[in-house]
Amino acid sequence: MNDLIAFRALLVPPVDEEHLGIDIGLSGSELAKVIYQEISVVLPAYRGNRLQKILAGVIMEELGKEGHSFRYICCTVAPFNMPSLKDKFAQGMQIAALTEKYGGLTRYVFVKDLYEPVPPACREVTPIPMNDFSAQKEKLAAGFRGIKMEEKENRLWIHYGRK
Repeated sequence: MNDLIAFRALLVPPVDEEHLGIDIGLSGSELAKVIYQEISVVLPAYRGNRLQKILAGVIMEELGKEGHSFRYICCTVAPFNMPSLKDKFAQGMQIAALTEKYGGLTRYVFVKDLYEPVPPACREVTPIPMNDFSAQKEKLAAGFRGIKMEEKENRLWIHYGRK
């Protein structure tokens, strides 16, 4: 069989006012160093086989090689989109912003610095309920990053940490 059963796409974004690098505080000269992780698609008959995770590993491995000009990989995820949130955290990506995108939809903006494959350990960590957007925005404004997600007491929590 030679059918396409899954794919994952990257995008070199235009530098415009919607650029995710702006949302996470990158300077103008850094914006050209950003690539987006756009979409993952797995045919329904093949879901549950960890194909999204395998494809993420392949992409991160390729981006870890030299020969390209990218330093940051970014993407957006809707709060409560559990499969995508788990996928991004499993890749070592962190929440760097919580903002409105795409005509007013609330989105997390994830980032991974390819020059720092393993982020430094956080000395200060605070869990915040996922539905408390204002508290999350306060932590992000104070220099924290969303570093992991957990379910506890029948609630979803995002752990925010900083060096």
